[in-house]
Amino acid sequence: MKPRSDVRLSLRKRGTPWGTGEPQGHTFDYARLMRVSMRNTYYDPPYGCSAFAATPTPFTAQFMGDAGLLFLREQFGFSVVYDRANAHGLFSILRRQKMDGKFEARLSFTLALTEPSFETFTVLPAGFRPNAKNFFFSNENAHDTGGRVVLSRGDWPGGDDLLPVVASQVPLRVTQGIAFIEVKNTFGRVVILPPQKVPPHTEALLVDLSPLPHDAYVIQPGPAITPPVPETALYTVPRQFAFIDLLFSAPTLLSGGIYPIDGLDTDDPAASLVEYSIVFEHRSKQWRYYVVPPPRRRFDGLSIETEPPGFAVFRGPAAATLPNGQAALLFESIDALPLREVTPARFILNSDDGIVMRSMPVAPADQWSPDHSDIYVYV
Repeated sequence: MKPRSDVRLSLRKRGTPWGTGEPQGHTFDYARLMRVSMRNTYYDPPYGCSAFAATPTPFTAQFMGDAGLLFLREQFGFSVVYDRANAHGLFSILRRQKMDGKFEARLSFTLALTEPSFETFTVLPAGFRPNAKNFFFSNENAHDTGGRVVLSRGDWPGGDDLLPVVASQVPLRVTQGIAFIEVKNTFGRVVILPPQKVPPHTEALLVDLSPLPHDAYVIQPGPAITPPVPETALYTVPRQFAFIDLLFSAPTLLSGGIYPIDGLDTDDPAASLVEYSIVFEHRSKQWRYYVVPPPRRRFDGLSIETEPPGFAVFRGPAAATLPNGQAALLFESIDALPLREVTPARFILNSDDGIVMRSMPVAPADQWSPDHSDIYVYV
């Protein structure tokens, strides 16, 4: 079913209690302005992934309330909706947010992982640790790929989308000399004034980000600083997986990205729904079947075949011993095979005397081994 592009809500006029003689309500014509859908090719098409919980940052929640925007948490992501009848009021608020010639107004959201096995069946950058780095997605990097607008820099989230996570107090080591530290937003505007000066003979200091909203910032030290963190860091709450920035419109006429509001700097701006996606890719691993025949029973010519034919080819059997000392026969896939919620093939254990097992178990999604999956089959 195609998702609806608008939501209609019947709301009371603020301050008008039910049961009075006053008009009981007014129907606001709410429509989706932006929707973010999480996807993972581990699941069946269209790959909807319910492994995350999205939450507006405190600053965003306040701004949305002031601007008459609503946050809708959905099965595979979330939506931001606005009142079409008051669209020009929203445009006016956004125009007032223009800073240094750039439309900087944006909404920010954190993504917390709720599926414990997600990292075992998903391709992630090498060494990825959510407590040290988070994914940072912005519609400034949004682009169309295969008819889908994705927020990652590439078609799949990768190392270029990661930012180091910092707390409100960022420690910096100081080298010789007197210098200052500037904190800028991703548009290059200094957001803490005046810049923090470094007193003489200082060996270390703390940069205080607590007055700022959670977001990505550039910590720009002077020549006396040896920064222990990369230049751009993500100030966010702990134990998150990703952070999303959604701008309402292009910051400048030359900006890339895809946005829901066009012509904000004109007399006739227009809003239209943009459906964003973040698409993760499933892992592929070598599958290793350990087949344990019943006691005192011999099968000649054991092999593993697939339906449809040719989906996978296995070498073996080879003699193997399980950790408990039990004898087994080992079959190994020649190529890495995909981990999928519903595997698109059936695995059949054959012998010279016919089919031994018509439907073998498939690789589990929750094994932490990065390159192989072990499957134990007791005949």
